[in-house]
Amino acid sequence: MSFDSFYLIIDLLLLVLLLVVLFYAIKLNKNIVQLKNNKTELKKLLNGFIIATRNAESAVEKLKINSQNQSTNIDNILAQAKRMESDLNFMVSHSQKAAVRLEQAIDNSRSFDGHITSDAKTATLADKDISEKNDVLSSQHPIKGKSKSDLLKMLQGMR
Repeated sequence: MSFDSFYLIIDLLLLVLLLVVLFYAIKLNKNIVQLKNNKTELKKLLNGFIIATRNAESAVEKLKINSQNQSTNIDNILAQAKRMESDLNFMVSHSQKAAVRLEQAIDNSRSFDGHITSDAKTATLADKDISEKNDVLSSQHPIKGKSKSDLLKMLQGMR
């Protein structure tokens, strides 16, 4: 083999290697361009994420404020309900006592002086006694007069 053919083989080998390098350089250039494009897309995506995060934080703050307001409203409603419950318990206990007193008054008026003369006289005495009891109850209890008279009418109807 001669020197010329040896140089020719080395030149061909260098040519092949240069082509391989050129091929990889072109491929690398494409990857770098794609990376730059992805970088701008990533920036857009990151900006969108930042905006979404700020919106979420704002929504959470609004939710906290709304939940605090609703909690206050519920506390007020519960306090009002407790007051109503105690008022109703008071009314029920006093109405039960009044009903017992009314029953006793009716029984007493029926057996006035140990004997019953007539149904009409008994009814008149019971009405009179109930009316006296009604006056006493209206001074002791905050229930409206109409409610008491309705209760009395109902109790009279039960006789």
